[in-house]
Formats: sequence, structure tokens, C-alpha cells
Amino acid sequence: MKKYLLLLLSLVLVCLTPAARADVNLIANGDFTNGFNSWGMDRLNGAAATTTIEQLPNGQGAVRIEVPAATEQPYYINLYQRDLTLDPTKTYKLTFKAKSSVPVEIGLNAKVTAPPFKQLWKQDVALTTEWRTYVYTFSPEEGTDVGSLTLGRLGRQAANYWFAAVSLTVVE
Repeated sequence: MKKYLLLLLSLVLVCLTPAARADVNLIANGDFTNGFNSWGMDRLNGAAATTTIEQLPNGQGAVRIEVPAATEQPYYINLYQRDLTLDPTKTYKLTFKAKSSVPVEIGLNAKVTAPPFKQLWKQDVALTTEWRTYVYTFSPEEGTDVGSLTLGRLGRQAANYWFAAVSLTVVE
């Protein structure tokens, strides 16, 4: 009887652990209701970009990133969130809403933010001038507790980018 109670208690604890639950968003402030908190921007080699938090007609928050001119390298401007724990035995679902002022391709990636800065997953995304929901699943090549998720290569051309409802969950 004791053995079964211990097993039941273990199962309950596993189910309540946030990293094990599919409904927990691993992205902090993915709806930008707390402004730009928990987010970072790369503006490498003097690249110019401004961020503004906006409220959409449906009441959701979004970040608008204005890139006034193309940069020497597209990856000089990136939106990111760090301090993510990623497990190679799990599959993750990334969901976000986005649009841009002109059709443009951006890049998504998950990577390790400590040496050797290994990229764990990447995906090209073609943004349009209309709001669209994007959904991708991935399993990182290896695990890390210093991971990041980047919506990047925003320096490809002069444009405005909008991102909203960013979510990263574990697929059960």
C-alpha cells in the first residue's frame, strides 16, 4: 500500500511541475502586458531599431519594432528572450502572431547563450503585411538551462515588425 501511495504522490508532483505541463508558457510576458519586461533586443554594430508597446484592437498587447534602414548583416537586429530551460527529450510548440510593414523573411532560433553558443533549432519565416498566427514545433538538439529564443534577422530591410501572443509550451 505504501508503495502505491508513493507512486501516486510522485505522479501528482510530476503533473504539477511547470516544466512538465503542456499548458505552461515558458515565455515570460509573451503578451507584452508588462511592457518590454523579460525581453531583449540586439542592436549590433550601431544598428538602429526602436521598440514600442501597442495595444491591438482586440485588447492584446504587441511590440512594434521599427527598423529605419537595412543593416550590413540581417542578424544585427533581433528580439529575444533568455534564461529558458530546453530539454532534448521534449518537443516544444512555438506560437506567435506577427506581421510586417512589407513582406520580409525573418529567422527564428533557439540557442545556448553561453560558450560555445550552439544553435539548437532554426526556422525561416515569411512575414506578410497581415496579422497571421505562426506555429512551429521543434526538439532542441541538446539540453540547456541557459537557452534563448530569438525572433531575428530583423535588419534585412527597413520595415516595421509587430509581434504578439508569443508562447512556448511543451507538447505532451
